[in-house]
Amino acid sequence: MLELFDINQNLPLWLLIIANIVSILMLAKGGDYLTQGASDIAFRLKINPIVIGLTIVSVATSMPELFTCLSASLKGSDDIALGNILGSNLGNMGLIMGVTAIMMPVVIPRRLIMWELPFLLGVTIVFFLLCAGGALERHEGILLLITMAAYLIVIIRYEKDDHSSDSEEPVSKSTVLDSQRSSLPKCVILIAIGGVLLFIGSDLLIDSSVATAKKFNVSEIIIGLTVVAIGTSLPELATCMVAVMRKESELIAGNIVGSNLFNTLFVSGAVSMYSGQLSVDHGLLLFEFPAMILLTGILWLFFITERTVTRVEGVLLVISYFAMISLAFFDRQGYL
Repeated sequence: MLELFDINQNLPLWLLIIANIVSILMLAKGGDYLTQGASDIAFRLKINPIVIGLTIVSVATSMPELFTCLSASLKGSDDIALGNILGSNLGNMGLIMGVTAIMMPVVIPRRLIMWELPFLLGVTIVFFLLCAGGALERHEGILLLITMAAYLIVIIRYEKDDHSSDSEEPVSKSTVLDSQRSSLPKCVILIAIGGVLLFIGSDLLIDSSVATAKKFNVSEIIIGLTVVAIGTSLPELATCMVAVMRKESELIAGNIVGSNLFNTLFVSGAVSMYSGQLSVDHGLLLFEFPAMILLTGILWLFFITERTVTRVEGVLLVISYFAMISLAFFDRQGYL
C-alpha cells in the first residue's frame, strides 16, 4: 500500500488529534457512501431486506475494517490490525446493537436465530483456535476466505426460500420510497467516492494512531480495540441509526451479524493471505478472544428470548461492552 502520509510521534499533540479525527470522518463518510450506494442497488433489485443486511450492507460497512487492517498489517502493526477486528466485533455486538435496541427494540427474524448466530459463534471459536498458535498463517486465511465465499453462495442461492419462509413472520416495512433511492449511476459514483475515502482515511488513521500510541506509551492493541475499532465501526452505527428511523428491523440485526461474519472471515482472511501472516499477541488469547466468544453467546441468548432485543437487554449489552474494554485497557496498562 502506498505511503500517503509522514506522521510520527514528534508531531504536536493537537496535530495528531486532528489527523485522527479527520481520518475517522473520512472512513465514516466513505463507508456511508459505499453503504448507501450498495444498499440502494440491492433494494432496486428487490433483494430480501434480511439478505441485504447479511451481505450487501454488512460487506459495505466493513470496508473500513478491511482497508485499515490491510494498511496496519503492511506497516508492521499487526496488533492494531487484530485489535481492530476484535474491537469492531465487540463494538458491533455490545455498543451498536445495545444503543440501537435502547432506541428501538429489535425484532429478530427466525433465520438469524436458527442459522446465522450459531454459524457466527462457531466461526468465532474456529477463529480463536486458528490464532491460538500465535499467528494466523496464509493457508488459514485462505480457509477463512473460502468459508466466507461458501456462506455468501448459500445465502444468495436460497434467498427466495428464505424470503418465503420469513413471509409468515412479522416483517418491518421500509418507509423509504423507491423514488427516494439513488439512481444506478449515482450509486456507482457513491461507491467509487466511498472507496477513495476509505483508502486515504485508513492510511491516515493507522499512521496517526501509531504515532499517538507511541507518544502516550499506550499499547497498539488498545488503540486498535478502541480508537481504530470505533472509527471503522461508524458506518455500522450510522446504518443502524438510519434503519431505526426507517423501522427496518431486519436490516439492523442482519447488519450486525453479517458485519461480524465479514470481519472474522473475510477481513482476517484477506489480511493474513495478503501479508503472509497475521501475528497474534498472546494476551489477546487470554482475554479479548474469550470476551468476543462470550458476548456472541450472550447476543444469541438475547435473540432467542422472545426473538427481540429489548431496551433492558440493550442496556446490558452496552454495559458489557464498556466493562470488557475497560478491563482490557487496565490490564494492558498494568493496572490489574
